[in-house]
Amino acid sequence: MVNSVPSAWEKIRKKNEVSWFYHQMWTKKLQFKIAFILWRVWKQKLPMDDVLARMGISIVSICRYCSQPQQETLEHIFLAEDYATTVWKVFTDAADIQGPFVQAAPTIRLWQLWKRMNTVVHGGTMSKAKVLYDINMNLVQLAKLKYP
Repeated sequence: MVNSVPSAWEKIRKKNEVSWFYHQMWTKKLQFKIAFILWRVWKQKLPMDDVLARMGISIVSICRYCSQPQQETLEHIFLAEDYATTVWKVFTDAADIQGPFVQAAPTIRLWQLWKRMNTVVHGGTMSKAKVLYDINMNLVQLAKLKYP
């Protein structure tokens, strides 16, 4: 029997099985803005040059960080660019992270790389030490929320 709109919705909606990646993305207690950036990367919804080009917006695509200019793509900025490679390596080498932090660490790294990119695009600077410090602070904040 349907007694309310929410119960009617539950009866008629199609539920898809939650994928492993989707579950990893939405870590409990992780700030929404940090998880949301991973969702946007996954769905290719960040305003990167390659995404804008697929939308029909023609621009000259140059990575602002590389000494040898390359096309700005999601993969390049978040995985292949020298700065990003260093950030990933630091935390891969310290892979002693346990529990929910295994889920949250990659998302937090993406978030901090995105913040750095926007800082540089808008005329600022951000050192590797600052990015690594901010990643660590995000993990500490998550730990305090998870284990008060």
